Amino acid sequence: MTRRRGRQRNRWAAKAVGAACFVVALLAGWPGVGLADQADRSPPCPEILFEWEGPAGWAASQRCLAVLESRGPDLAAAIMPPGKSPAPIRCLMLDSEAFRERFGGRLPDWGIGTASSDGKLIALDCQRRPGAGRNFEELFLHELTHALVFQATEGAWLPTWFHEGVALWYSGEWKFLDTVAVVLNGGLPPLWKLGGPFPATAAWADQAYRTSLLAVEALRDDYGPDIVARLVEGARRTGDFDTAFAQVTGEPTDLFADRFAGKMKLRFGWLFTLTRWPGLFVLLALLFAAAAIARLIRNRRRLAALADEPPGPLTSA
Repeated sequence: MTRRRGRQRNRWAAKAVGAACFVVALLAGWPGVGLADQADRSPPCPEILFEWEGPAGWAASQRCLAVLESRGPDLAAAIMPPGKSPAPIRCLMLDSEAFRERFGGRLPDWGIGTASSDGKLIALDCQRRPGAGRNFEELFLHELTHALVFQATEGAWLPTWFHEGVALWYSGEWKFLDTVAVVLNGGLPPLWKLGGPFPATAAWADQAYRTSLLAVEALRDDYGPDIVARLVEGARRTGDFDTAFAQVTGEPTDLFADRFAGKMKLRFGWLFTLTRWPGLFVLLALLFAAAAIARLIRNRRRLAALADEPPGPLTSA
């Protein structure tokens, strides 16, 4: 009974937040724009129906409501096609045992969030802490982005690197300095290896995630900040990501993947070389040599300064 009342209260709260986000989106438009025109330009805030278990689930839902109010409208506008509003999404806030019982069979051990393929359900483990560089609000935005992409593409196939890279980009989970870790851990895997499910081990999956984020950054650099929305709409229209990519960008995905690999090699190749044998040995040798030379110069300057000083007066006891 307590759980049912909690769900009902939070449903009303979610609807209130959704209505407030919609009003904010309308007021943010240009003066004189009609309601229909403005709705086409900016989809309203996604309506999230939170369901929680226990105090931890309730607290997590409140944190997610706050970030939904501030980030939801922009996120929906960046992903949903013009004139299409997102369908309501159920968000399950589960403890670790309930999350593993329900979703553990299709998720790796390190997985703490998931979104259904129809984009109408997301679930989060609200007890386990996200990995380094992430907080719970970002995890919620990550899964919400997945759900919106699923809804926007209407079941069209997307490579996993694109799906995950978009979710990482819009959730703001990792920054540039964090991506350096993927290079230090062995370099960037090619994109053609990241089209399907990511590796089950946490370390290799971490490389795949960070490479995906770099790929989406490269997409935005090459084709503009609206490339994600254009590719999502193209995939919905054609039913295939590769076909949509060729139509939207004018080149095949293989060409972009090759250019991305070359760009990343130029961007991080020196770092990879310096942190691998024998590059690391050469770097350390140069650092030791530079330190030894600097110390020798300092000692000679001190000796020269002592030699130039006049002798002090003689004193007798």
